[in-house]
Amino acid sequence: MNIDSRIISPDHAFLIGNLIKITRQDDSDIFYDFNLLVRGSRDGFESENFHKLCDEKGPTITVISVKNTNEILGGFNPLNWLSNSVEYVETDESFIFSFDKNKLTDFIFSKVVDGKYAIYNRSIGPDFGHNNSDLRLILNSKEGQCYKNSYKKLIRKNEGTFEIDDYEIFQIINKST
Repeated sequence: MNIDSRIISPDHAFLIGNLIKITRQDDSDIFYDFNLLVRGSRDGFESENFHKLCDEKGPTITVISVKNTNEILGGFNPLNWLSNSVEYVETDESFIFSFDKNKLTDFIFSKVVDGKYAIYNRSIGPDFGHNNSDLRLILNSKEGQCYKNSYKKLIRKNEGTFEIDDYEIFQIINKST
């Protein structure tokens, strides 16, 4: 599997693709291509760029490299990102996750449990969950935050904020074998 990423490896992408299939309860021979839409270090960390490049592109995976750690955080949005509405979008197919860059077997998978608050469309960046958000990127300040609210598990050791080293968002394209 080829992937244009500076954050995740082809093995990470393959695992994420399988998590999508599990979440969608899909046991068919569908695989996924990851089409890079935005990379912070290339396209900038302005929320306007995120929306310009990612709105209305269908299902996406967000991946984040946490500054000064081996952590990769991310989330799957099976729907469209939208900047023209500030509202929660309901789905039971969303999930968030964390990986250790160097150890593929160290990961946390957290499926949405309160689907009516799965995705929050707003202007600051990708936002998964309710209240303080289970995973939120505040792009203009290169910060993120993780709290446990609408998803099953906390994906970091501690709740709170973190600095973003880089982020990427990929459009997920179904591909049959």
